[in-house]
Amino acid sequence: MQDRATSGPAGSAISTSSSATSLKTASSWSKFYLNVSRKEQKKRLLERIERPEKNWKFSLNDVKQRSLAKGYRRAYEDVLSRTSTKVAPWYVIPADHKWFTRLAVAAVTRGHASNGSICTFPS
Repeated sequence: MQDRATSGPAGSAISTSSSATSLKTASSWSKFYLNVSRKEQKKRLLERIERPEKNWKFSLNDVKQRSLAKGYRRAYEDVLSRTSTKVAPWYVIPADHKWFTRLAVAAVTRGHASNGSICTFPS
C-alpha cells in the first residue's frame, strides 16, 4: 500500500502506511477516538457558564466552535476512514461517561493482549 495523507488542514500531517514494522516487533497499534456526544458537549458548556467554580474553563470561542460541529464531524470521519488500517485500526469510543470510556478502552486493549498482539514478557 502506498503512503497517503489526508486532505484538508486538519489531516494534512496524518498519513497511513502498510509498513510491516509493527508485525516484525510483534506489537500492534490501536488508535482511540473518544467521542463526546453533542448533548454532553452542550451540558459541559452550560456547566462552564453556570457554575462559578468552572467559569475559568469557559471561553467565548467555545460557542463559536460549537456552531462548527458538523464540519468537524465530517473532517473527523474523513480522517478516521483514511487512516484506519488492519495494522492500526481506529476504535471510536463513546466518551460521555469516563467510567464507560475507560472500560471500553480496557476491553479493546485486553482483547489485543489475550490474542497475543501486544508484546509479552520474554520467558
